[in-house]
Amino acid sequence: MEGLQGEQSVHRRRRGPTADDAGVREISGPSSAFTVEATDPDEEWEENEAAPPPSLHMPSSATVPDTFFRAGAFQHNLRVAALYVPALLVLFAYAGRSTAILFLLGALTVHALNVMGGELSTVIVMWGLLFLFEFFLMLGGIPLVQYSILNVFFLTHMAFFVLLVGLWGSVQFVWLQQALPKAVTLMMERALFSCGLTCVPIILTWACITLYGLESGPFWLLLFLSIAYVLWCLPLASSFFPAQQKLKQPPPLFSKLEGMSHALVLLSFPCIMHGAIFHRVFFQA
Repeated sequence: MEGLQGEQSVHRRRRGPTADDAGVREISGPSSAFTVEATDPDEEWEENEAAPPPSLHMPSSATVPDTFFRAGAFQHNLRVAALYVPALLVLFAYAGRSTAILFLLGALTVHALNVMGGELSTVIVMWGLLFLFEFFLMLGGIPLVQYSILNVFFLTHMAFFVLLVGLWGSVQFVWLQQALPKAVTLMMERALFSCGLTCVPIILTWACITLYGLESGPFWLLLFLSIAYVLWCLPLASSFFPAQQKLKQPPPLFSKLEGMSHALVLLSFPCIMHGAIFHRVFFQA
């Protein structure tokens, strides 16, 4: 018996330590490799992954992978309506009663077609109505251009605002979000806020100038730009990136660089308008 034990010890020294003797076991898989160490059979086995999971910090919704995109209801209608509806009322007052009634009847028709399930006809009628409304606006703007060539600037903003209203209506349809590429849906959502920041306050300022005079224009513009900045440009989450297990909170709608550009618009536009109105006083002084 002693001779047999001596032979086993010599054999064990020749082949070296085994995995059972050292208490170490290597496990390899297709996705990761980790080492499991068991120094005591009563202790639990510990797993140490080789690499941590990648970071999910994204600067804005434009850089988030499309796998996190979820089509659904637009969640910022109240923020958009706070300034879009007054601007629409300004356009109705400018275009006349008949044009406003035509627009409202067309909106009811679009809603009825959407309820009945006519997807293609809904889009065609909605955008056809908007282009017709824009045509009447431009037709009524000819006397303004004859009065002053500077009114072309205002008419351009009115035409662009009508397109933004069309984007606002298009982003409401979930079936259209699923049919369009994800980048197009995100672009429409971002355009409602970033482009509306410069377009909507100018239309509202023009309406206040016609009521209270040109001298108060820069102050009205500063007021409407401030409201638009608070509603649209402060950290705002996208409607199409709901919180998930891997994405704890939706990414912000705008990056830091875009936020800085919006703040620059807020600070510079009223100053530029004030200088354009009172430039003669500056040179006389």
